[in-house]
Amino acid sequence: MLTDLEKDAIRHHYQTLAGALPGFKPRAAQRQMIAAIAKTLSQSLERAEGEDLPERAGESILVVEGPTGVGKSVAYLIAGGVMAKSRGRKLVVSSATVA
Repeated sequence: MLTDLEKDAIRHHYQTLAGALPGFKPRAAQRQMIAAIAKTLSQSLERAEGEDLPERAGESILVVEGPTGVGKSVAYLIAGGVMAKSRGRKLVVSSATVA
């Protein structure tokens, strides 16, 4: 489960990015992706740390799909960065564009 500090940090980084980038348009879809990514990472990390969570098939897997420009990269970088720092983990990001 995400802590209140993690949720606040995610909101802070999203708002900071929105204020710093000219033309940045906050989108509901971005916020939904950020929430889903953070939740999935949180559950996966808790399971890896040995917390007693029930196993549910696919619960630690998330597929995010959307057209170019919808904010997928922003979503996984903000959520992943906050979760990695908060939990003392490293984050590796690999991305590809299929044309």
